[in-house]
Amino acid sequence: MKFKGYRRPDGKIGIRNHVLILPCSLCASETARFIASQVPGAVYIPNQGGCAISAADLEMTFKVLSGFAANPNVYGTVVVGNNCEGVQAHLLVERIKALTNKPLECVVIRDAGGTIKAVELGVKYAMKMSQEADLPAFSALARIYEAQAIGRTGAPETAISQVDTALYIMESSKPKTRNEKFNALLLYYLALETKAQICHEAGRYKEAYDYSMQHLERLKQEERKGYDDMDLNGFKTERLVVYLKLANIC
Repeated sequence: MKFKGYRRPDGKIGIRNHVLILPCSLCASETARFIASQVPGAVYIPNQGGCAISAADLEMTFKVLSGFAANPNVYGTVVVGNNCEGVQAHLLVERIKALTNKPLECVVIRDAGGTIKAVELGVKYAMKMSQEADLPAFSALARIYEAQAIGRTGAPETAISQVDTALYIMESSKPKTRNEKFNALLLYYLALETKAQICHEAGRYKEAYDYSMQHLERLKQEERKGYDDMDLNGFKTERLVVYLKLANIC
């Protein structure tokens, strides 16, 4: 049996590719949530414990939290602590290192100078992991698929807004590598088709045509930026299919 997955440095294989923002305690959970909300593809797990617990509960908390970070569906982890809880950030980092050698960073709120600075540092660490894992592309793709589902329920404005958000995520990530640029180009084509299809299904044919022409021009601009080094032979066929679909739609 074959399946698409992500081979981790520790030899495990995941089917998802999350950047995990992991709080050591309840007091660090909101800071972790703020960090995760600003990074495409990042997730966080609220932690209601970590303080004033028995030795047995403390050990269990360390095992559970380090197990989250070691999960093969996680690309890398940013540990967030407050430096006053029972589950100390540096101790949790050591427990995680004993289980896996995946990317790992640590933010201590007090050491960083407060919540705002801790969030800034955490976003910096998580954004780097997100770009390494190419999570903006996955986050944008999820938005487009969600838009397609919303469009079928008869809410075109909401659906189109989702597509715009997906495009914003990709633009904000500023693709640099060959693979990132190729993924961005594929997403632009998918966004083009999705917007036109949503408007067409809503009976808004003029808007479907306008969106198509707008994005076709954008795609021409993107191609002129320099994708000549890419192997687009197979992709040209996909582009032709999209054009034909647009011709049928408009």
